[in-house]
Amino acid sequence: DDDYRFVYQGSALTIGEAAQHIEGLEIATEAVYGDAALQLEASASSDLPVSFVSSNPDVLEVNGTQLKIRGAGAAVITARQGGSANYDAAPDLNATVVIHKAELEVVVHPASKAYLEENPELSFHYEGFVNDDNASALDEEPIVSTTATQASVAGVYDVNASGGEDDDYRFVYQGSALTIGEA
Repeated sequence: DDDYRFVYQGSALTIGEAAQHIEGLEIATEAVYGDAALQLEASASSDLPVSFVSSNPDVLEVNGTQLKIRGAGAAVITARQGGSANYDAAPDLNATVVIHKAELEVVVHPASKAYLEENPELSFHYEGFVNDDNASALDEEPIVSTTATQASVAGVYDVNASGGEDDDYRFVYQGSALTIGEA
């Protein structure tokens, strides 16, 4: 302007971090011990990477965007985005995942003996172990029993298994028979 001399006084524009949120945590909420790894999917509104944490790595172990099933039980999976120079941390998003016990069949073998002979050793085998497990992985193995005694009369007697326990397996028992023949 011809009549004014301008005196400039600068100031500052402060740009703060923007808010963000995690969108759509997608995960199966139930599985069975022995199933394949579960896929994790989530994204942040900022397009920054989302990380995942398991509250119980003995049940579900986080491996990038997959959950490796380690045992039966429950775990809370948390999706996190910690922010950056331009974004505040996003609020965590949680999902509970339940891993059910795998079914393990205990198959009792048939047996036989003659009247007044000692009862034979009763036996069984397993069907359904997963993840390269075997009987040594069980907390307590089942026992096999029958009501037949050495003096039981000739006939057919039930042979059953019971008592097995494990954190990762649910036992399903398939009984058999002890046949006592005449002496």
